[in-house]
Amino acid sequence: MSTFSFAHRVQFSEADPAGISFFANVYRWHHEAYEAWITDELGLDYRKWFLSKDVAIPLRKSEAEFFGPFVPGRSVRIDLKITKLGTSSFTLESQQFNDKGTLCATVSTVHVFMDAKTGQKLDIPLEYRETMKTRLNPS
Repeated sequence: MSTFSFAHRVQFSEADPAGISFFANVYRWHHEAYEAWITDELGLDYRKWFLSKDVAIPLRKSEAEFFGPFVPGRSVRIDLKITKLGTSSFTLESQQFNDKGTLCATVSTVHVFMDAKTGQKLDIPLEYRETMKTRLNPS
């Protein structure tokens, strides 16, 4: 259904001495796109989603695959989509392209809703579920 695009410029501090971005940055860029997706694409309240004292949405699983390097001073385009919507969890996938449009990495994260006080799994709240359902883009 929908893919959300987010841009990031690779900073000098994000690279190793050879001028190639450190591998863990693809997770940070994925998360930056995720935060923007919540507010800009879904129109949800940032504080309610990320800073709630009642509901937490931690990562349950993450993985990345690399196809090429990212170079400082150049742009990365992160195309993010929701690919699975479960009862208590959802899966986000991103494809990360260099400034020439070449796919350099993919990232997948599974987020689970839980009671912040007890640590017990929760069903995705209906208001979130309905909003995410309209953006579901199964792979």
